[in-house]
Amino acid sequence: MNTQSASPRILRAPRIVGRLLTAAVLALSLAFGAGATQASAYTWTQSGYWRGGFQGQQVQGQYVAVANNGIITRFPGIKVPGPWITRSNATAGTQTLVYVVNVYQWSSNGWLYHGDKTRTLYYTLPSGSGARYLDTQYIQTGSGTWRVVLGLAWSWNGGTAAVKMDYNQPGDYSCLIAACNARNGYLVL
Repeated sequence: MNTQSASPRILRAPRIVGRLLTAAVLALSLAFGAGATQASAYTWTQSGYWRGGFQGQQVQGQYVAVANNGIITRFPGIKVPGPWITRSNATAGTQTLVYVVNVYQWSSNGWLYHGDKTRTLYYTLPSGSGARYLDTQYIQTGSGTWRVVLGLAWSWNGGTAAVKMDYNQPGDYSCLIAACNARNGYLVL
């Protein structure tokens, strides 16, 4: 596993500035990226003061069912099981968590970001809440070569922190269908 972490620091700012910082930290961390089994090889990067826990799971190639006017069609896609997370222990108060699933497709120009396939979810982590899994995302991709980068950003009154999980290592992907090939750091559908 390749890891990098910034030295911990506490950010003190009014609430609106804290939210803006959260957005900025998440944007910066995501800009670097181009039943499930635990994925332990992904690369992760941390910024801000955060002393919680997280664990990603394997991204899986499978068929994704799409309903249209009562007709269900199956398309090649990816299943991104929600990571296991804890609250930041930087504060005992309520925290907001932004969870972003970014999808990239390989082209002759390198990894291209697909904003139309990105998922952004918001969670409130009340004081005293325990660890949890975030929601699994099923993303219709179609054929091609795909990879995933997750962004997690915590914010609370007076602070922010972010973690980027770049699924770019051997063992980060698996296949549930025959028309799939899990490679070292990406999927071919």
